[in-house]
Amino acid sequence: MHPVIFTLFGIPFYTYGLTTALGFGIALAYILLEAKQKQIKSEIILDMAFWLIIASIAGARILFIIVEWDYYKTRPLNILKIWEGGLVFYGGIIAAATTAMLYLKFKKQPVLTVADILAPALLLGETIGRWGCFFAGCCYGKPTSLTWGIEMPNLVGKPWVIKGLLGVTLHPTQIYSSVAALLIFIVIQLLKKKKHFEGYLTLWTFILYSLSRFIIEFFRGDERGWIIENYLSTSQFISALVFGVCLTILLLVNKKNKSTSKK
Repeated sequence: MHPVIFTLFGIPFYTYGLTTALGFGIALAYILLEAKQKQIKSEIILDMAFWLIIASIAGARILFIIVEWDYYKTRPLNILKIWEGGLVFYGGIIAAATTAMLYLKFKKQPVLTVADILAPALLLGETIGRWGCFFAGCCYGKPTSLTWGIEMPNLVGKPWVIKGLLGVTLHPTQIYSSVAALLIFIVIQLLKKKKHFEGYLTLWTFILYSLSRFIIEFFRGDERGWIIENYLSTSQFISALVFGVCLTILLLVNKKNKSTSKK
């Protein structure tokens, strides 16, 4: 593992931060390309991106701290150590989605059209950003005897949990998440050809992502908060909620469109 990718003039450059920045950069490039095809001004996208970066990082960090409050309440200074890892994807999504909606409404831009551009871009950011988790040693998996299991010499999290996992072969759940996000991104690109209505790609993005996240959570070994102790994690609960809401909306809109087309 390489939590620090290099040191320059005595200043450490953390892999987690660099991969996060790279993920944002590639996601932004995708958004700008798609926005151009939809005749949405790049100035609007770049201005919005600035606020989305701030909102997503803040939201992801805040939700992580809420979930791990028992740890951070006795270590308040560690709240600032974001370079060590500790972001919850859903927290970033909630904050970024709220910020984007308010910004687009203010700028009188088509919210759902832009949402269909932003949602797949999030998958690109996740694909790259999860490697930052891998190198930092956070979001690690449970012990496994599978051939692709990985020993992680450095782990980020609660000391009493980490103590029993150092030197143990673990599920590389960070890589699972990265690969899942990339596969979903590819599926969304294929669905673009069959887009039925504005918001269609957004719904499918969250349906597929929430399903993959729910499954991958079973292999996670880090303490990340529970709704039902040892059975349903906070992220699984949010995933189930997102899956149910988005699938319901998708089915209702499809039904409405079919009824309209028959008239």
